[in-house]
Amino acid sequence: SGKIIFLPEGNYTRTDFASMRRSENTGGDFAYFEYLKSELNHSLEAVKPDRVNVFHFTVHPGEFRGKRGEEPFSVIDRYLTEVIDPLVKSGKVRWSTFSDMADEFKAWEKSHQNMDPRACKSTSTLQSGMCTNNTGASEKNLQFGTSENTNSKGYITFVVNVHDFIHTDESAKTILKLISIFKKYKVRGDFYFTAPVTETYAKKHPEVIKNIKESHMTVSYHIRPPHPVYPGFAGKLKGLPQEKLIKILKDYETYRLDLKTGDLIKEERGGYSYVASAFGSRPVAIGVPAEDKNIKKAAMKVYAEM
Repeated sequence: SGKIIFLPEGNYTRTDFASMRRSENTGGDFAYFEYLKSELNHSLEAVKPDRVNVFHFTVHPGEFRGKRGEEPFSVIDRYLTEVIDPLVKSGKVRWSTFSDMADEFKAWEKSHQNMDPRACKSTSTLQSGMCTNNTGASEKNLQFGTSENTNSKGYITFVVNVHDFIHTDESAKTILKLISIFKKYKVRGDFYFTAPVTETYAKKHPEVIKNIKESHMTVSYHIRPPHPVYPGFAGKLKGLPQEKLIKILKDYETYRLDLKTGDLIKEERGGYSYVASAFGSRPVAIGVPAEDKNIKKAAMKVYAEM
């Protein structure tokens, strides 16, 4: 409702696409333009005839090297010739300046004052929850069944990450409230518990565990510091062979974690094993945030086996 007009870049699947071309790890220039090609196709699939649809990217010619023996700009020329020109010729794409795009949007806005300018069909569908996307991404990925395609189904996960073992009373109250809401609407929440917070509930708020079990909510598992699989806490594991890593990590998912030292208290049960025992079922989804590839591989193997 002001003087600013925001022109989305397009239906991109990642936010760092502009910087990826500078990294050899992502394949350099040619991989970058292949990515632009796929994202342009995604954007064309998401086009809404009753909206202003825009797509753009910025190139600095000096940043492109091209293949050995080719002109530096050949990679850009190839993309424009092989990808863009046929789309322009077929009428799927037309060239436009930013100011042209902005003018077109202003004209559209004047004649569609009661419509949302994004992917939804109207403000009513936006409010009804049929279109949950407010970034201009493809409606077909997020919409939960419309008159256009009554056979389509959408899937949503209600993820609740639980790891606050300090403000236990407030935490327990929040979880019980969420269970009540999920039950009311006949859906299942996916509650990710850490072992320490599960221990705390067992001691101070056993009603949480009881309600989770009786309401058949989904129990999942994740970890937080000082668990060694968590980024920044893996010092003692780095460089160890897979066989030894697997043995150590199995212990971390079997015995209790000392939150002060990061060591294990082998006289008490803990980790994944404890959470499974407390809820009477094995957690079905597991977060594995390890940055080290070897540690992640070992952790995945341990969790799969458990």
